Amino acid sequence: MENSIFERPYLGRHNDIPIYLNNGKFSPYLNYDGKLYSISKCFQNEKFNLKTAIKIITYNEEKFKKMKEVEDKFDKKLNGIDEEIKSKENDDDVNKPKKDKKISK
Repeated sequence: MENSIFERPYLGRHNDIPIYLNNGKFSPYLNYDGKLYSISKCFQNEKFNLKTAIKIITYNEEKFKKMKEVEDKFDKKLNGIDEEIKSKENDDDVNKPKKDKKISK
């Protein structure tokens, strides 16, 4: 193949799960544990090895973990605000003066 990065599409195993190097439509990527990891352009002109692949996977997993934590905090805060609004609406309904019903004859 033209590019030295693809000499061996199977790179090895990490946590007993195989890592494969694939060529995507826009750039090369890693396939690991059913997830796809994009390979930065800075790595694309080098011979790629298992150690570099594991660094990319580990970095991305840590990044996604932090993003999930932020997302969870945001959801929790948003749910708290939503509950506060609903509580105020219920309080307003209870405190509203009731309209007299007209009795029709």
